[in-house]
Amino acid sequence: MESIAERKRAVQVGLIVLASAAALAALWLAREIVLLAFLGVLIGVVFSFPVGWLSRVMSRGMALLLVLVGLVGAAVGIAALAAPTLEKEIDQLRESAPRAIQKAQGWVRRVQSATGGSQDKGGGTAQKAPEVAAKVGEKAVPAVVAVKQLESAGFGFGRAGASPGRIFDFDEVKKRTPTDPDLNTFAPDAN
Repeated sequence: MESIAERKRAVQVGLIVLASAAALAALWLAREIVLLAFLGVLIGVVFSFPVGWLSRVMSRGMALLLVLVGLVGAAVGIAALAAPTLEKEIDQLRESAPRAIQKAQGWVRRVQSATGGSQDKGGGTAQKAPEVAAKVGEKAVPAVVAVKQLESAGFGFGRAGASPGRIFDFDEVKKRTPTDPDLNTFAPDAN
């Protein structure tokens, strides 16, 4: 039988788990506020160094104002330097966007005509799935058979440690190579 102490301990653990889950849920719901507070602390820490240095020669409020004005001035200066470049790039984008859209539309039309499809009205693509699967099967089955034949001839594609292109003992491979009377598989220089 459980003692009262064990029951109390189980209740305490359950309450701790529940409180932790509630705290995590609250943090998740308030993640924007938490991130904003973190950003504020980060900015405060970064600005505390120049403000502290300037506060040696002027009041702390004036030093803070000077740092903020310097930050805004730097942002405006960077924007002023980048504005001509951005303007040129935006003009180029305006000129090239219609051509790019036309090229993309042409590509989509070519792909649709190559696959025999048009806009999917009423499940056309789903109706062609068996045809596509049959075409894939026509190519895949011979490839799998060829790999199996190569494996039986000594090329270990599926074995651990084996890799294509590995050098094999010719005599060992020759023993396992199936013979075909119409094909010379043993002498590469024979006609």
